Amino acid sequence: MMDLHHHLLWGVDDGPESQEVSLEMANMAVEEGITGIVMTPHYMKGVYDNPVADLLQKKRVLEEALAAARVPLALTLGNEVFADLDTAREVKEGKILTLNASRYLLIEFPFSEIPPYEEEVVFQILRQGLVPIIAHPERINIPPREVGIFEDFIHRGCLLQVNTGSLMGFNGKEALARARYFLEHRMAHLLATDAHNTGARRPLMKEALARAAAWVGEEETAAMIQRARDIAADRGVRVNPPVKSKKKKLFFP
Repeated sequence: MMDLHHHLLWGVDDGPESQEVSLEMANMAVEEGITGIVMTPHYMKGVYDNPVADLLQKKRVLEEALAAARVPLALTLGNEVFADLDTAREVKEGKILTLNASRYLLIEFPFSEIPPYEEEVVFQILRQGLVPIIAHPERINIPPREVGIFEDFIHRGCLLQVNTGSLMGFNGKEALARARYFLEHRMAHLLATDAHNTGARRPLMKEALARAAAWVGEEETAAMIQRARDIAADRGVRVNPPVKSKKKKLFFP
């Protein structure tokens, strides 16, 4: 099983502080059935400006440590990008990594809102032949009436990635409700752990997949697992159009 959003590298963002914790997280991931991880350190100008060469060096060190400890986990690199109007250019310049050097770019928006300039950001990324994957949309504090913006992003060619921790309620009841809405309306194309540590944000997968299957069925859950494999291999993915809601209140009873 492939995890496309995981902060496994130590000392580069708000993830693990030491290589030892990274190794512990890797073991946890394997116990969850994860066989491959795209490590996605944050890219946020002025906050997390990690040169690609430094990330590649740390990746090599961690791979050697995993091999020595006989941890069966394949590692690749990407970034989780705090998207702005420079993002598309910085990808082209090689400052930002796509997921395993694929056409897929993991981006995030502020949790407080979706700024109006994000539509232009997405347009620029798409124009460059890349596919934006919007990380954890369920954690963005948008009013239910504005959920249509995510439908627009999907129709334009974006994918949505929901965090497994949100399905388990670890990000609050509102994130849980949004996550379930996105799943039930076929707007959640991918599940990933967004793991940061060995505590509250540890790599969770098995329970979240079971919960997803209870909500949307085994077939749709299996499709999300397969999409992650296809994205890591830079293959195209197929998604169904969002299902329109018939409820007046989209997230809460």
